[in-house]
Amino acid sequence: MPAFLSSSPSIHLLRHHPARIDDSQVDILFDYEYPVYFDAERNELPKAEESLPPGQWPPPSLLALEPQVTKSSIGVRTAKDPMRRVMNIELGLGNGESITVDVGQIGRGIRYAYRAASAGNPGKKRNLEQSLVEEPISGKTKKTNITALHIHSAGDILRAPGLITPDIKSRSNELHLFWAKDPLIRLALLGKLYPENVILLDEDDDPEKALHVGKGFGGRVVVVQNKRRKIATVDDA
Repeated sequence: MPAFLSSSPSIHLLRHHPARIDDSQVDILFDYEYPVYFDAERNELPKAEESLPPGQWPPPSLLALEPQVTKSSIGVRTAKDPMRRVMNIELGLGNGESITVDVGQIGRGIRYAYRAASAGNPGKKRNLEQSLVEEPISGKTKKTNITALHIHSAGDILRAPGLITPDIKSRSNELHLFWAKDPLIRLALLGKLYPENVILLDEDDDPEKALHVGKGFGGRVVVVQNKRRKIATVDDA
């Protein structure tokens, strides 16, 4: 199973979980919900709850927009091929809603997300929780000012169909922000956001760091995470 579903960090993508084998059952293969993710249904980010000029960090309004997870479990559903299954994480939220996110797409989100490394601390060994694309901020990098902070509700993204991407008119110095101190919400967002220009930012970091990683064009989607990153643990994993 993917290592990020375990309760401890790993330098590997997969982790072995001993299981009792039932010889009466056929072998199955866990597969992606979207075998080719860039052909998946894509929708634009829902309207921001609030758009602010830069200056106040973190915006107080951001703190109230993270759903509360009350229950979590692993779900398996049949794919078109009877020998294949799609694995999901299923989260129950405090407002009574339930959301389901493909574990395979979460893995892609982890693999392709960006995280700015501290200058002068390049090349350190990374475990899976840190094995995102890291780019040190060079002193030669031209500073680009943030023009707007768009504050989004994580719940709006998690209940939307398909993969979510910024409006094509969104500029590279605009940040679309999501609060994800809960590691399960962070995983769910990484499985719902189109994995092209997604950046993880520690809660006490300067948001300016997000301008020095990712693509050089288009809006940047920033997932604000707990500085002391907890390992996500699914209740029934």
